[in-house]
Amino acid sequence: HMEEIYTFVVSTLASSCKVQPGDIEPTTNLFADLGIDSVDFLDAVFCIEKQYGIRIPVGQWMSAVNEGNATMTDYFVMEHFVAQIADRAAASA
Repeated sequence: HMEEIYTFVVSTLASSCKVQPGDIEPTTNLFADLGIDSVDFLDAVFCIEKQYGIRIPVGQWMSAVNEGNATMTDYFVMEHFVAQIADRAAASA
């Protein structure tokens, strides 16, 4: 299930954020490594939310990072981002 979510997230990021799927690895930081535009990222997040019937609290995550309660790595490195999505998808299933 995790692999299926990972694949969907990669293809969504690639189409919404104009990045090459081959540039996205489990350890890729979506912002630092790919330079994804935040508006494009929110488009991708919206598609992912719709696909899995979940909410991804990006604003909350950004606040936690800005307040020093979390790091970008916690949420915005691909494998962690996908894990967060998988947890929410499982909870809403």
